[in-house]
Amino acid sequence: MPALPATWISHLDEGISYRIGSCTPEGEPQLVRAVGAQVLPDGRMEVLVARAPGRVLLQALTTSRQVALVAGRPMTHRTLHVKGHDAETGSAGPEHEALLVAQREAFAESVRLFGVRREHLESLWYSLTWRDLDVVRFSVAGAWDQTPGPGAGGPIDLSPGAAADDVSVPPLAPLSVLPEPAQPSATAPRLRDVRRLLEGVIPPSLCTVSADGVPHMNYLSHVEYVDENHVALTYQFFNRSRANVMATGRAALAVEWPYTGACITMQLGYERTETEGPVFERLRAKLAGIAAHTGMEKVFRLQGADIYRVHSLWRVDEIEASPGQLGRADMAQGARELTQRLGEVVELSQLVPVFMDGLREQMAVEHAILWLLDEQRQGLYTVASHGYAESGVGSEVPLADAGLAGVAVREGVPIRIGHMTGAYIYGKAWRGRAEGLGLQAAISPEIPLPGLETPRSQLAVPLRARGRSIGALLCESERDSFFSYDDEDALTLLGAQLALALAALQTAEVESGAPVRPQDPLPQAAAPVPLLLSHWPRDHSVFVGGDYLIKGVAGAILWRLACELVQRGRSEFTTRELRLAGGDLGLPEVQDNLGVRLLLLERRLEERDCGLRIERTGRGRFRLMTQRTLSLQEQAGD
Repeated sequence: MPALPATWISHLDEGISYRIGSCTPEGEPQLVRAVGAQVLPDGRMEVLVARAPGRVLLQALTTSRQVALVAGRPMTHRTLHVKGHDAETGSAGPEHEALLVAQREAFAESVRLFGVRREHLESLWYSLTWRDLDVVRFSVAGAWDQTPGPGAGGPIDLSPGAAADDVSVPPLAPLSVLPEPAQPSATAPRLRDVRRLLEGVIPPSLCTVSADGVPHMNYLSHVEYVDENHVALTYQFFNRSRANVMATGRAALAVEWPYTGACITMQLGYERTETEGPVFERLRAKLAGIAAHTGMEKVFRLQGADIYRVHSLWRVDEIEASPGQLGRADMAQGARELTQRLGEVVELSQLVPVFMDGLREQMAVEHAILWLLDEQRQGLYTVASHGYAESGVGSEVPLADAGLAGVAVREGVPIRIGHMTGAYIYGKAWRGRAEGLGLQAAISPEIPLPGLETPRSQLAVPLRARGRSIGALLCESERDSFFSYDDEDALTLLGAQLALALAALQTAEVESGAPVRPQDPLPQAAAPVPLLLSHWPRDHSVFVGGDYLIKGVAGAILWRLACELVQRGRSEFTTRELRLAGGDLGLPEVQDNLGVRLLLLERRLEERDCGLRIERTGRGRFRLMTQRTLSLQEQAGD
């Protein structure tokens, strides 16, 4: 009889997550979580299944007698896939108690590394005894290594062997009468209610069936929630699962949440494959994170997002769930409080600080960067941040190099990954190929981008207003799987409110500002050396005393204000007159974010403390302050 190699037999004892699958006479895939497995002395395999949640599968096996089993270790993703035939079912006996206890202890230790405490596993199988179990016993027909990587799906050599003469495997006790299979009901959970289970802390499992009724099982990295009726799965390879789906259009999916023991089974119907668009981009971003986490960046390549309709969804176990792991914050309450605070802001200069403080205080987000879009330059510039050694205010990054934030802006949807990834960590310091003189290349303008050195989780949400993305909020954490669908919902809502408030307050400031007459310059402190400002017209880079300060529209604004102060003695200005001079400043005709660019300049001057600052004198009015006389130097050429 074919036998598993010793290395794979020992794999079954290493804290494994098990799934066993088969199909009904009608060809409907069925699967359920198993709580233990072992290889018998005669080479057959024996799998323990909790009777109540496994009743549909056990009934299917009485006619099918064909089995698929996956056994994967959550921490390393090392996965064994076994197919069997001649399956028998029966009740467990006292001799199975030791296997049950050993398997649950090993599994508890395995998922402890994900932050799952032992008491949270109680509803998974801690309350089970051998009296709650049934046994599936089958002959091994084939085995495959399904560990993600170049060899995924490769067959395992099963050297033929014969049972020893003295091997005696007791027959299975007859199954007790099984209750009727559970059916979806009006009280069944909705897909939206179980989104958290799709996260993949314990990998979701998929069962498909070939056209001739042979079941196939495999673990997935994660499942993507699309809407109330659809989920998406990654199409990476034309593997056996996808071939089965293309032949039958059917699949069964099981997901579970270890913190509460909740386990959900779904019957899926294949509808289409998308190769572009928001769902595809979200899956590609998440897949890149998982690939980098497992060292498989060059192996995992998304070919498409397979969209499935969820035809039925129901809970398959009847075990009382233990209290779930408390979230770090009440997202709904936090969003409500921050929304109220934003609604009370009447000055643009206060809007961004209130928003960023609220992220930390109400939403418990310790690391965040607020970026706005420069449509003309097709880049993002940093308006605010918190949680980093350097604020990075004024730093810029091309949209194409902005990682998750760039995708969120381009597609207008939130993007979230739960693992560190080199492919989607935004660049710390982007600098274009220097042009012009060697001196210019040596002092090429750059403000270091803020960010964690090795983020473990990232969530980017677009700032949407009036059908457009005007920027993005990037949140980070040093912990895996830190952000959830609840974060996506709450922060997307807050991002939209911030975008609308930015637009409204900027319009109010421009409309309220009236032209002012030239005034006497402010008294300046005596200084032996003037403050030198240098300007490069090519990108409006401004240097103070030879040190880079800022560029782009903010740089053009500062240079205009400095010229007015030196040449005409003006120190007070309005946002309205800046808007009227928009062409000279490089402002786009649409979505110029003038008020925010002025705010960015104000914060950058305050941060650098270089002898210049902007002081607000009223709505839409401000004053350029300097402690030293200014010396202006316009650089020749572009």
